[in-house]
Amino acid sequence: MRGNRSGTFSSQRGVAIVTALLVVVLSTVLVSGVIWRIYKVSRSVQNEAAKIQARQVMQSAIEWASVILREDARVSTTDTLAEPWAVPLADTRLNESLKPQISGTDNNTNARLSGDIEDAQARFNLFNLTQTGTAGEKQVKAFYRLSALMGLSRSMSETIVKEVRRAKATVWCRP
Repeated sequence: MRGNRSGTFSSQRGVAIVTALLVVVLSTVLVSGVIWRIYKVSRSVQNEAAKIQARQVMQSAIEWASVILREDARVSTTDTLAEPWAVPLADTRLNESLKPQISGTDNNTNARLSGDIEDAQARFNLFNLTQTGTAGEKQVKAFYRLSALMGLSRSMSETIVKEVRRAKATVWCRP
C-alpha cells in the first residue's frame, strides 16, 4: 500500500505544478494586455501633444508673417525683393521641448521651421489675356513685354495670346 500512497501524492504534486504554471501563464497574459493598453493610451497622448505643438508652431509662423506684412504696409507702398518680407526664414531648429520625448525609440528627428513669403501679385495670370477693351489690351502689352524679357519671340507670344483666348472661348462660352 505504501507504493500506492506515494503515487497519489506524486500525481497530486504534478497537478499542483501544472495548476501553478497555468495561473502564472494566465496572469502574464492578463498583465501584458493591460500593459499594452497603457502603452497605446500613452502613445495616443504623446501624439496628441505633438499635434497641438505643431499647430501652435504653425500659428506662430502665420502670426510672424502677418507682423512682417503689416510693418511693410506701414513703411512703404511699393514692394521690392529687398524688403524684409522677401527674405526667407532660414531652416531654423526649434527648441528640443517640441520634439516628442519617447523613451526607448530612436528619436533622430529635429523639429525645424522654414518658409518664405511670395508676392502673388507679381505673377502674371494668363486669364487676364482674355479681358476685352482697354484693360485687355494693357494685359496683352504687359504679356508681350514679359515674353520679350524671357526671350520669347513676338510670334510665339502672339500665338500664346491667341490660344489662351481660343481656349477660353471654347471652354467657358459653350452654348
